[in-house]
Amino acid sequence: MRSPGLLLGSWVACGPVADELLGHVALVAADEEIAGRAWLRHVGPSGARPAGISRLFVSPAARGRGVGALLLDAACAHARRHGLHPVLDVIARDRAAVALYTRYGFRLLDAVPVDLGGVEETARCLALPG
Repeated sequence: MRSPGLLLGSWVACGPVADELLGHVALVAADEEIAGRAWLRHVGPSGARPAGISRLFVSPAARGRGVGALLLDAACAHARRHGLHPVLDVIARDRAAVALYTRYGFRLLDAVPVDLGGVEETARCLALPG
């Protein structure tokens, strides 16, 4: 996978202690991203443009507390307000991330092979319904 496209927005979750970073997510233009291309194949040229959920992380201490869902809420709402459709890709073996996205409502569009520095993995391309 490559660096994300044009940054459309980014959000951080901070804890009650000063400078405690709990998580982060970015939203990028995704027409040329793996999941964005899968979305465009799925909806055709007249569908909503894809916006890629990118660089989502939650600190280990904050996992299981809803931080990931709150970050996804912010990024997906921003995409929808701008007429874009949230998509993402995730390495299939990252079961915790796949589970989070599935619980949130993302659905599989495609599974594609990707080369990660000489290691072939499978990326799952996901999109929210609608």
